[in-house]
Amino acid sequence: MSVQPCSDEAAAQWILDQDREWYDLTARGPLGYEQTARLRFIPIPPMSVSARTTP
Repeated sequence: MSVQPCSDEAAAQWILDQDREWYDLTARGPLGYEQTARLRFIPIPPMSVSARTTP
């Protein structure tokens, strides 16, 4: 699955329509859904030079 920017602002209108504080919305998700999922981004740290050359 890849994440791509969306040029249609209407796709994010649900964020503005929620009558909640931003920190609550981002931590718990939108209201009215039986289940939700969160995307967690964990960057992969760059490999050290010694790790790349170890056989």
